[in-house]
Amino acid sequence: MKKKNWLAVLRLFLPAVVVSMLLTSCDAYNFSQPQPADRENIYLFPDEMLGKWKEDTLTTEIDFSVPLNNNSGDKLNNNSGDKFIDNTLTLPADEDEGVYIITKHYISLIFTSGEKIVEGAWPQLTNGNEFRYPDRYNSYYKVMQTISYDSLKHPVDTTDNYIVYRHKIYEKTQDRLLEKGYSYYSNGDTIVVLKKDTLTIDLGQNAFLRKLGDSLYVLNIKKGILSDEMDPAWWRVMLLQKTADDKIVQWEPFSKTGQLGCMFYERPSKSNYFYFDCQWSAAELLRLKAEGYFTKGATLMRTKD
Repeated sequence: MKKKNWLAVLRLFLPAVVVSMLLTSCDAYNFSQPQPADRENIYLFPDEMLGKWKEDTLTTEIDFSVPLNNNSGDKLNNNSGDKFIDNTLTLPADEDEGVYIITKHYISLIFTSGEKIVEGAWPQLTNGNEFRYPDRYNSYYKVMQTISYDSLKHPVDTTDNYIVYRHKIYEKTQDRLLEKGYSYYSNGDTIVVLKKDTLTIDLGQNAFLRKLGDSLYVLNIKKGILSDEMDPAWWRVMLLQKTADDKIVQWEPFSKTGQLGCMFYERPSKSNYFYFDCQWSAAELLRLKAEGYFTKGATLMRTKD
């Protein structure tokens, strides 16, 4: 599954607060120690990587100056020329974007998106005499309220999946706890949730760089800082290359990497998990990159604002 690059890993490892940074693949490549083994830790991003960056495949942005839902506390900025009707954003709800801020000491992902929710979903009787939710509910939309039917076609349960309180909407988890509240607006029977979240990774004991060559670094991140559910003993490893045309290219492990001898455990599933016990030198890591064991992922372009 190749989509959204650095955003994808956040969706894989973070709760619903942010989503998805750091790998194009939904597979997970876990290392027992940082790489390469023969280079020292660097706790500052190089000067040439500092600034504000965006993925070159993403073009739209939701900014937070125009009042929403007649509440002065929630605002949207329309600096990018987006269209508003009655102070509501008219972009497609599935548009999303990640903006990256890199300073000397940390990298931040600011993620904005619009998500559609229908106010209710009622199943329809098919030709096979079975109840089925319409495709718009099965795939594209989330559902504010779901009604289930028993074998006799009688309603047996009504589940409220969200709570709307004042000018925020809150999604319920499986055990009926509340996620973070977000601004929203209504359009007929559809609610569009406007999400803006930030994840910041500080360079230090749990995240640092190691240099491979001129303008080529390995970013090592301990998994425990990405999600409480993941064992902090494992590391995520990715290569960052600053190019001559002022871009940052990400290189990441992929399925071919799983063929290496230091991969000692794989858990196949919808998302494959690979576990490595490698002690690559910088020269070995450069050779593996040249031989195609790392694939080109996200390309970040410097923003002009």
